[in-house]
Amino acid sequence: MTSRGAEDNIRHIAEAIQDAFWLSNAACTEIIYVNSAYEKIWGRSCQSLYEKPCSFLDAVHADDRPQTQTVLEKSPPGEALKLQYRIVRPDSSLRWISTQRYPVMDSSGNVIRLIHLAQDNTERRGIEDALQEKARLAMLIADVNSVLSGDKNLVDTLQACVELIVRYLDFSFAAIWCAEAQSQTLELKAVTDVQGNGGVPGSMISEVTETRRCSIKLGVPTRPGNSVKENSVVSTVYPLLVDERLVGVLALQSTSPCTGPLSHALETLARSLALGISRKCIEQARANLEEQLRQAQKMDAVGQLAGGIAHDFNNILTIVNARSQLLMSAHKHDSKTMRDLELIYKSGERAAALTRQLLAFSRQQVLEPRVLDLNSIISNMQKLLRRLIREDIALSIVPGSTIRPVKADPGQIEQVIFNLVVNARDAMPRGGSLVLETFNEKVHATDRRNGNDAKPGCYTVLSVSDNGCGISADILPRIFEPFFTTKEKTTNTGLGLSTAYGIVKQSGGHITVNSVLERGTCFKIYLPHCEGAVASYSSSMAPAVCGGNEVILVVEDEESVRELVHDLLGMYGYQVLEASDGLEALRICEGHATNIDMVLSDVVMPGMGGPEMAEHILKRRPNTKILFTSGYTDHPIINKGVSDATINFLRKPFTPAGLACKVREVLDVTK
Repeated sequence: MTSRGAEDNIRHIAEAIQDAFWLSNAACTEIIYVNSAYEKIWGRSCQSLYEKPCSFLDAVHADDRPQTQTVLEKSPPGEALKLQYRIVRPDSSLRWISTQRYPVMDSSGNVIRLIHLAQDNTERRGIEDALQEKARLAMLIADVNSVLSGDKNLVDTLQACVELIVRYLDFSFAAIWCAEAQSQTLELKAVTDVQGNGGVPGSMISEVTETRRCSIKLGVPTRPGNSVKENSVVSTVYPLLVDERLVGVLALQSTSPCTGPLSHALETLARSLALGISRKCIEQARANLEEQLRQAQKMDAVGQLAGGIAHDFNNILTIVNARSQLLMSAHKHDSKTMRDLELIYKSGERAAALTRQLLAFSRQQVLEPRVLDLNSIISNMQKLLRRLIREDIALSIVPGSTIRPVKADPGQIEQVIFNLVVNARDAMPRGGSLVLETFNEKVHATDRRNGNDAKPGCYTVLSVSDNGCGISADILPRIFEPFFTTKEKTTNTGLGLSTAYGIVKQSGGHITVNSVLERGTCFKIYLPHCEGAVASYSSSMAPAVCGGNEVILVVEDEESVRELVHDLLGMYGYQVLEASDGLEALRICEGHATNIDMVLSDVVMPGMGGPEMAEHILKRRPNTKILFTSGYTDHPIINKGVSDATINFLRKPFTPAGLACKVREVLDVTK
């Protein structure tokens, strides 16, 4: 077959295929033949290729053209060649082309023709790209879910998520806001701003928060003066919903709309983020509750221990303090002995004060509650408080004009205020501002903010705030623990705040604290409202000590304490009977012919306790007065005595004068 015959056969075959085919000379300066498929693929006429043999390169995409021309120029005609590039058709549509070039040689091995075969791979390339895109989006979702299921905190978790989104999708901006559970206000938790353009407009965030629907807008970023051209950024904001409840917002920026598989993937991603945020919040809430439970159990255990220690110490201190006072009275003219006795007595008083603080913390302090006006309490303390703080601290008192009365022990409330003011003073070594404020506040069932565990109801609140050094977040949970202090150990027992905590809790109230380092601290005391007339209160001097000649039965299982009380009452002229427990006291009452005017009894004793014994005695001798005494206050009769004025109680340790005054007071009350 002649060469022309072979070329004719090639033409017939070429017209039957769908790929573009053309035949050129060895230098590609003349087109010998081009099939009609060229027009379908390139969108240009075959004649244009005949007229300009290299015009097929004019349609190559500008980004692919330099590399394509370089490969063609550097490849010898005698070598087969494969190329891939994009072409732009006259209608601006883009096509992916795969070309192959083969040499045709004569019998001498010289290249006489070049065969060009071009295949349109646009559809296949689109399928491949779509599969790759789906695989990439699936990997993104898998990686985000993996991060969400990790053990990092919420902020670190969400920051890792936005960084993954930006890296996988080549976005310029990604951010996540979380909704506060009660108020639904949004707080920015994570952001990645690659170009520094400032993010999506705030109006979009507000719109999505209200409508609970995705919002897409074309426009410039929010930061003025940026280098991004107008209308070159697409902002997309997704609501993060769990059962129609907004838990957050996802905001994104890209240079093209999020459509097709990308849009579906982002919707899936938004659902995953919503569930992840919800799960993290639940886990954090559970962790907080568990920590609160552990803290409460620890505080309760320490409180029980403190109460037991205080009870034992009070018996000992009753003897030490009272005996030292008796010896001081007997050695008034011996200066050396008096100095030693005074030192013993003062040390005993310090120990007694420490036990009172322990009892207050453990909520076992004996209270004498009255209906109070907090404004009056603060007003009466104003001079003391001004002397307590330094001149470089400005004290402001802001009394509420309509605050409701509360029921509490006025002396103990004064102690709370004193402790909080001292704490504020020490937090401002270079001076500052201290504000005491009172106001009414209603706590709702859903209002558990700032660690406020107050039950729903109406409260009068005392706020003590300063602008001092503040308390760090790692220390804040421990500030109410007894003996925990950040101050010098030699000058502070670490019981000031724990005492305030115990007094407030025992008074049926609650105490909260908010603090920011270098900005200050605010304590709030919540005391429930009460009805009734406000009682007068003043820190007057104790009444004069008086004795008597009545018969008093002393019931005390601690022998040394019993002997002390016997000696003290005898010193004041009373006739004293002794019993070591309740059963012995009953036998004495049955065998004693004359009246027994008073029974002075310890509360907690082996066998029969003081309250049970008193009940039996009153059945036989209804006119007998009962006075309980104890260093341990965790007993129903004493708890009742906090609010029942008919129960007489003397707290250990007591002084000789304190014992005499209380005995005379009870004996003089007419039933």
